[in-house]
Amino acid sequence: MESVYTPEFLEKIMRWENSIKSGWNEQKKRWYPHTSPEGGLKTIAYGHKCKTAQEQRDFEQKGLSEPEAVALLKSDLESAAKKAQALVPKFPALPDTVKQALTNAAFRGEIKSTHRTIELMNANNWLEAAKEYLNNKDYKEHPGVQKRMNWNYEQFINLAKNGAPEEKTNDVGQLIGKTVYPTKKNGYVNVRSQSYVDNGIIDNLVSKVMYPKPVGYIKKVVTGEDGKTWYQVVLMNKETGYVRADAVTITNESQYEIKAGDTLTAIAKDHNTTVDDIIKKNPGLDATKLQIGQKIKI
Repeated sequence: MESVYTPEFLEKIMRWENSIKSGWNEQKKRWYPHTSPEGGLKTIAYGHKCKTAQEQRDFEQKGLSEPEAVALLKSDLESAAKKAQALVPKFPALPDTVKQALTNAAFRGEIKSTHRTIELMNANNWLEAAKEYLNNKDYKEHPGVQKRMNWNYEQFINLAKNGAPEEKTNDVGQLIGKTVYPTKKNGYVNVRSQSYVDNGIIDNLVSKVMYPKPVGYIKKVVTGEDGKTWYQVVLMNKETGYVRADAVTITNESQYEIKAGDTLTAIAKDHNTTVDDIIKKNPGLDATKLQIGQKIKI
């Protein structure tokens, strides 16, 4: 995410988050927590909301130097960029200024999965997305954030004018055998018995997998009844189910736990790879001495 952290962007965020240097002790040359406008736990330096009462007490005792405050801001922006990418999967292909705008918006909590803005962005309709982004109660009622949100709006409009990049699609064959995990940290994914969601009387769940446990590996890629892409996955317990593609993340390198009766030949076939490739990724692996519970790279 280094391209997001240009000096100009950092300067903007620092000015927007604490233009009057609330909590800065000039004598000690350190930052200390100050009251948050929204209430609750206090905020320190450049918009860092204390996550726990203990963190707040630690900051109140020790404070933060300016370099520490900037490092904390960068960490918070990295988390915001990851949230933005989860909401807009084409994030890596976007211009840096649009990445910055999305990061800025996620940092303030202005974009969420349920917002129509996100739906429009993922449909590559950036013009309407920009308009919808400012159709926001916070924007209308708090003039103090308008300059910041206007800057984001301008980046979305520029993308609409210059043409949004086409979303790259993965070759289906390359997905087979890949291990998938729940998308959100500390979150979960529901594995369905069919490639659709029935939240009526019968909730078609096979299981719920909590982060950071792997869901399983992809067996087939299908289009569900909802028109979305779904993965048919083989779960860790060998059951089969379906997960929405946008609810999981894919690793470039899968990890597999040896089960009773497994052979490298069977594992390679199930994961669309070869025995030689598995051995290359696992130096010293003895194909004749696989142990139950042993973890290997696929």
